[in-house]
Amino acid sequence: MEGWTVICGAFIAIFLSGFGSEAVDDTVILVSDWSVPGKVQSVSMQHMNFSTLPIINISRPVAIDYDPEAHALYWTDVFLKQIRQTSLHDGTDLVLVQLNDSATPDGIAVDVTERTVFYTDAGNDFIGKVDLDTLESHALIDTNLHDPRAIYAYTEKRQLYWTDWGAFPRIETARYDGSDRTTLVATDLIWPNGITLDKPNGRLYWCDAKRKVIESVSLDGGSRRVLLSETKAHYFDIFHHQGRLYFTDWHKQRSILYIPVSGGNVSSLESHGFSHLAGIHVISNISSPSVSSVTSSTYVTVVAPATSDSHIDVGEEHSGSKHDAAQDEHMTPAVGASSVEVESGVHLSFVQTMFVALGCVSVFLLMAVTFLAIFYLLRRRREHRQETYCYLDRQREGPFTNNMYMEIGASLDDNTEVYLVPCDELKRSKEEDPIYDEIGDAKKY
Repeated sequence: MEGWTVICGAFIAIFLSGFGSEAVDDTVILVSDWSVPGKVQSVSMQHMNFSTLPIINISRPVAIDYDPEAHALYWTDVFLKQIRQTSLHDGTDLVLVQLNDSATPDGIAVDVTERTVFYTDAGNDFIGKVDLDTLESHALIDTNLHDPRAIYAYTEKRQLYWTDWGAFPRIETARYDGSDRTTLVATDLIWPNGITLDKPNGRLYWCDAKRKVIESVSLDGGSRRVLLSETKAHYFDIFHHQGRLYFTDWHKQRSILYIPVSGGNVSSLESHGFSHLAGIHVISNISSPSVSSVTSSTYVTVVAPATSDSHIDVGEEHSGSKHDAAQDEHMTPAVGASSVEVESGVHLSFVQTMFVALGCVSVFLLMAVTFLAIFYLLRRRREHRQETYCYLDRQREGPFTNNMYMEIGASLDDNTEVYLVPCDELKRSKEEDPIYDEIGDAKKY
């Protein structure tokens, strides 16, 4: 069956190649993968396939960010203790910051306009800042931090937002220079992991791995709401893009999940090419050939929304008792496990499905016509041989057809020689009245 799929796919690719002249906007999801060695995956929502970005010197990537103008990828590596940058245009690799052995670089946020990278270090308990031009780095905020995790830069307002899942979990904000530090959320938090901002609606979203919820507040810390709550979840990172929230869940390690900010069912992208997804970043209109090129690729499956074990509550004020963070001391926010198995495949729209169906039918029709043509030609050749060859007995006059030979074969003795002779040659020889042994290219039967 796989062979037919390849044939149909090849035919469709050729058939549809003429329809690619008009550019179509594409949403591309970048996810870090904790497989050994680690890697960064790129998922095209338009084509529903994923690629492993060609990055060297990568070990255990966590948070990722992307500069679409310079086609540069930024990430934190918890094993190498580094903040890194790789150009997806020419492959140039650069270590922005080399941290000490105690470091746990978890979060990253890049302001390409300011040429600045912000990052969190949960091991040394500070938020760092590095200049992309000079590579000078220093601790921006290093007081009253316990385990700073994710960080988000509101570039238009030069404002930072971050989560802290230490002894006193909270969500805070400050200016780019560390001033005007404010706590936005300090209750009903345990392991606030990822954080993201819905700029058009002015809402801040985060996911809590321990409480198994995705929540939001307004930028002043008010109007707190629960968007999603699941009985089995270990949310790790989250990103807002064009009215959707994309997130990763360590109980579904091979899935990219997404949900509208207005609420609704959770959809997922799954693939056997994923291993242990962590950080996530979503962008549009990647035009760099280097990003779209692949070192390995397959297709992803779009799983129909299912919320059998989830509770969605939009527009309702959050209320609930605080969980005891020490209930599962054997777990940490940096550890998750899953045995979820997924199937790879292709998600197609109705129009694309019709194209595929027509393409497959065309392939089968073409193969059927080819088979019939070959069968017809072989039969005609056989008939031609039967019509144009005769059996000739030296001791009998006249040509004998194949059927006649079967009748006279019984009367032939061991000394009788029978020849297979082209009938046209035989007829010409009779017209010229030659003797039989002068007939050319006869073969002894």
